[in-house]
Amino acid sequence: MVPQDVATSELALDLIRQDAHFDLAIVDMQMLENADGSLVEEIRKYRDPRTLPVVMLTDIGHQSIEQMPGNVVACLTKPIKPYGLCAIRSSLTWSNTER
Repeated sequence: MVPQDVATSELALDLIRQDAHFDLAIVDMQMLENADGSLVEEIRKYRDPRTLPVVMLTDIGHQSIEQMPGNVVACLTKPIKPYGLCAIRSSLTWSNTER
């Protein structure tokens, strides 16, 4: 897994539209400035949750996955702890090997 960061949601979508390979998308709620208001919904037009799981970074008080747009597999409250991200990545790897 090689990290790739982008400054805006539009740049992230450009990479996805160009069929760049990603194991996991980590989306900050503050990146939801794209035209229709939901980066996750836009990602889902190009990739389904099995091929590109999305983890949402949230502020304290917005950590419920039910409050998140689209098909988000997990939420992490900022500032994130490395073990929290590792646990999510491990659970996704385990889930994918069971399929």
